[in-house]
Amino acid sequence: MLVTLLAAGCGPWRGEPGRGEPGRDEPGRGRDGFGAAHTVSAARGGRDTAALTVVSGATTVTVRAADLGDDLYRVSTPSDSALSPEVVESGGRHQLHLASTGEHGAAAVEVLLNREVRWDLRFSGGAAETVVDMGAGRLGTVDFAAGSTRIETVLPRPQGTLTVRMAGGASDFLVRLPDGVPVRVSAGGGAADVTVDGTRHLGVAGGSVFSPPGWATATDRYVVDAVAGVSSLTVTHT
Repeated sequence: MLVTLLAAGCGPWRGEPGRGEPGRDEPGRGRDGFGAAHTVSAARGGRDTAALTVVSGATTVTVRAADLGDDLYRVSTPSDSALSPEVVESGGRHQLHLASTGEHGAAAVEVLLNREVRWDLRFSGGAAETVVDMGAGRLGTVDFAAGSTRIETVLPRPQGTLTVRMAGGASDFLVRLPDGVPVRVSAGGGAADVTVDGTRHLGVAGGSVFSPPGWATATDRYVVDAVAGVSSLTVTHT
């Protein structure tokens, strides 16, 4: 799996001279070189915006906004995981590679994102389950470009018009929004069923759009755009 953190001038810990390659965080060492096994992190450095791209797949991908203090992100896999993270900087972007450890533990990755930073998220690697909980954080856009059996995302209050795009296909796609936030739902690829705030629509044709009164004039709002087909699409306010 690859995770790409896009942020102008964003630079992770580069390792000690003579250890590993330039621009790399060593697996199992972390930013200060003494972190827990299978964990890497990078300093925030005063950044207010950043972007993350999950490039390749894992069984379970979990992304969550958290209070990370001076860290921009922390990425970890279980100590007995089949995967170990390694961060490489390339062209101003940060890519997280998940290398094989030779172990037989879970192929799962958890990504914690600094909740004070506004994030653009893209998932271009498939997963059996993708969980994105940015309810306590700040968000720009979310793009699920690769397929996943189950996708669940919890969204914060938007600033402006924010888009959640699903183009890779899914069996179950669940979106949770704060109360009172207008959302337009598009089923571009069609769906077996679409449920918006408890109202269920069966056999939804491709191109169908569900838009509540007032969405067009709202300043802060969401667009949920299911470009690819989905078995079940559920959008709910909590």
